[in-house]
Amino acid sequence: MLFLLSAAPQALAQAPDLSIPWARIVLGLLFCIGLAFIAVMVIRQRQGLPISLADLRQAFATGQPRPDSGALQIEQRIRLTAASQIVVLRCAERRYLVHLGNQGAQLIDRLPDPDVTLEQV
Repeated sequence: MLFLLSAAPQALAQAPDLSIPWARIVLGLLFCIGLAFIAVMVIRQRQGLPISLADLRQAFATGQPRPDSGALQIEQRIRLTAASQIVVLRCAERRYLVHLGNQGAQLIDRLPDPDVTLEQV
């Protein structure tokens, strides 16, 4: 019974050591940041986004990833209303005029490629 009384928890002001374990706090923070970075890289890889250092630098510098030749790109966007917009999309070598709204996307027209002359068609 005396053993239980002597092992009773002490109040915070009566604790023998009031130091803060800064090393454990910093190491825990670095571990969480590293874990978050790894999670972001895994998610980017599963979505097919680039994860190389050059691609990440490009993405951070411009806010957009480096375009792939076959990737879908938005060339131009015009907002009609808060929920509706017209976009010019480029997919590989083709360009499309598309309306995006609450009901989904509707293809309006296929646009000619500005780099292609009439002699090449």
